Amino acid sequence: MLSHKWDGNKKEIELNEDSQCVDHFETFLKFFYFNHAIFNDTNALPLLILADKYNFKGLQKVCIQYAISYVLKEASLKDIFNVWFNYSSTACHSILIRECVKIIAANMTKIITSEEWGDDWMALDRDQLTEILKSNDLIIPNEYVLYQAIQKWINAPASPERKGSTLTATLIQILPWIRFPYMKAEELSELEGTPLAQTHVKLFMPFTHTAFKYISLPLSLRTTRYGF
Repeated sequence: MLSHKWDGNKKEIELNEDSQCVDHFETFLKFFYFNHAIFNDTNALPLLILADKYNFKGLQKVCIQYAISYVLKEASLKDIFNVWFNYSSTACHSILIRECVKIIAANMTKIITSEEWGDDWMALDRDQLTEILKSNDLIIPNEYVLYQAIQKWINAPASPERKGSTLTATLIQILPWIRFPYMKAEELSELEGTPLAQTHVKLFMPFTHTAFKYISLPLSLRTTRYGF
């Protein structure tokens, strides 16, 4: 809250707030002094932003609980994906991240196959993508379709940081969360022939090798041997 330029002699401190928070600062102060405020789908996020900025733990907890109990249940998928998931990821609110991912996971088919979601998908950062891939609730046509969507994410022209040497670190982080054994043999073979896999053979091989072994086993041995 206090700038390094503040010398302690000023009687007043000028507070500069995010534009979306300005109209809700009075509500923030009421909660701060009186522990009471009326929440709605308009002020929940600005109040959370203010609570984070001023490290107001009590208000953080109330805002997050309100968002989970009410806002996320009524918000559009676009708002959940681009606003709530994005902010909770930036602010490291793990509970809120988890609730957003549940909703995103239930709508993954639309997100990775619809053109209207192309830009939103490409705009995810590496940690956000990882959080989604870690979910056990993903509803997708099949694992290979998801892999193709990940390839598009990697090749996004507006994201040069996913190229070159930084791509290796990205693959190390996300590959363990791709369920290669759920792909068909034909899909695994096609995957191994892609430029991405060919360029990073050493990273892909342990996963594709295990996947080929998995699908070659009888069903009775797959779970006991590999735990998938």
